[in-house]
Amino acid sequence: MVWPMGFEAVKQAGMNPVDSRGIVYIDSGSLDFQDFLIGYVHLPRDVIIGNEGLQRFVEKSPHPLVSMLSSPHPGRYVLGFESQGKKYVTVDSSGQEVLYLYEDGEFWACSNSFLLLVEKLVGRGKLLRPNWPAIYGFFHNSGKHLGEHLFSLETTIKGIRVVRQEVSLEICHQGSLREVECKVSDRICTREEYLDVLRDYLSSQVGLVRLLAHAASHSAPIQVELSGGYDSRFVLAMLGAANVNPDKYFV
Repeated sequence: MVWPMGFEAVKQAGMNPVDSRGIVYIDSGSLDFQDFLIGYVHLPRDVIIGNEGLQRFVEKSPHPLVSMLSSPHPGRYVLGFESQGKKYVTVDSSGQEVLYLYEDGEFWACSNSFLLLVEKLVGRGKLLRPNWPAIYGFFHNSGKHLGEHLFSLETTIKGIRVVRQEVSLEICHQGSLREVECKVSDRICTREEYLDVLRDYLSSQVGLVRLLAHAASHSAPIQVELSGGYDSRFVLAMLGAANVNPDKYFV
């Protein structure tokens, strides 16, 4: 089941920490934020899309959202929700979405945008200093260009780091922050098991393409990001084979 076909934001009590670009910013002084979902979560029997899908899932599903922290789920998402008086912020385990965290004494701030986080911190009067080892680590290929991948959890600004993929942020009502470990399976598959896992994964991706085709037939907006690489072109080809015509293309 899909939760839902629509993509409109839901009006809930509390502050909306997500802007129109799908960028979230939360700090120790803005704890009264509403539940949010940027992207989609692929559960065994459900696909949750956006804020409206999150609200419908919470209303009709007997499974609490906090159970999603016990093991990672496929998808591409940033998820924030409240459970038993605590707030949680987590991302998918694939590395497609990243949380950046800044800590300075009792003050902390996080965002899925490094640039927005820096902008907010400077606006608060925080003195940010360059992290030169991390900056030098970005240069490779004889210094011809900047690297596209982080070499560590440290960023180019001291005090700002990447939250590990197997960690969720737990926020108490007093504003204190704790990092909660999420168990990621380290079991090694045999050749036969790997083929089954690969077959199941491909089947789930075909199901997602069919879902998008169904969503497009119900006038849901479909947007495609093209990087020029093989993956994005392959996804576009699959959508074309399913007669899905995206509304917008981002290159």
